[in-house]
Amino acid sequence: MWYAIFWQHSKLTKAIIEQEIIGMFKLNIAIYMTLLFSLIVSTITSIWIYKKKTNKWLGMLIGLCINTLLLLGATIIFHKIFNVKEVDGLFASLGILIFAFFVPIFTCINFSILEFMRYKIYGIK
Repeated sequence: MWYAIFWQHSKLTKAIIEQEIIGMFKLNIAIYMTLLFSLIVSTITSIWIYKKKTNKWLGMLIGLCINTLLLLGATIIFHKIFNVKEVDGLFASLGILIFAFFVPIFTCINFSILEFMRYKIYGIK
C-alpha cells in the first residue's frame, strides 16, 4: 500500500520537475531573444541615423537611448509580469540585472559597427 502512494508521489514530482525545467528553458529563450531584438533594433537605428546625418556620435547616442529604453522595459516586464528573479545558464549570477549588463556591451558593438562603416564603406579616415 505505501509503495503505491510513493510511486504516485514520485511520478507527480517527476512531472512537476519536468514542467518546471521546460518553463525555465522557454523563459531563458525569451530573455535571450529580447536581448537579440534590442541589439538588432539599436544597430539598425544607429546605422540609419549615421547614414542620414553622417554623424557617428549622434547615431551612438540614439543607439544607447534605444538600448536603454528597450532593456529597461524588458527588465520591468520580466520582473513584474513574469516574476523573474533569476536566469539559468551562462549569466545565472546576474539574475534580472542581465538586461542592464548588456547595455554597455551593445553600445560597444554599435560603436564597432559604425566605425567599420565609416572606414570601410565610406572611406572616411
